Amino acid sequence: MTTNNEIIKQLNTKLNSALKQKRNIERDYQKLRHMELIKSEELETVVDESEQLKQSLNELKDQICVAQKQFFKTELLKLSTEMQIKNYKQLLEDHKIEFEDLFQREKEKVEIHYKALKEREEAELKKEREKQKQLAEANEKQLKEAMTLEAECDDIEMDCTVLNVLLLFSITQTLTN
Repeated sequence: MTTNNEIIKQLNTKLNSALKQKRNIERDYQKLRHMELIKSEELETVVDESEQLKQSLNELKDQICVAQKQFFKTELLKLSTEMQIKNYKQLLEDHKIEFEDLFQREKEKVEIHYKALKEREEAELKKEREKQKQLAEANEKQLKEAMTLEAECDDIEMDCTVLNVLLLFSITQTLTN
């Protein structure tokens, strides 16, 4: 009988051990399910952030395209303005030559008139030079602004690249865990 009792005790001990092991396995299973849910949520968050970053990148690309178009329009306007100035300057030079020829032929008759005309012409040239100087300064300012915008775009692209690398690293870390 004692052998049967010992066998029963051993079986009860084994049963209790197996039940305890089963509870531990179920608890581990629940923990793993919980971790799976958490990781799934984290993955969804990362995917959402990735989509938002992709959308932001597309918006930045659109803004860069708009800025480039504006820059090219500005350059075209600058070239057009330079051509107009060149033509106007040539017209002024031609006009000046004609006046000098006229003045040479009639110098004695209109010397007083010539001096007044010469003073007006110099004032116009001074105004034109001032306009040209102001236009050159405005063009230089626009060029600097465009270069600044391009540098900012480069910085933004670099930031996006760093964020993409960090995102990929985070995803890799999440997947390896």
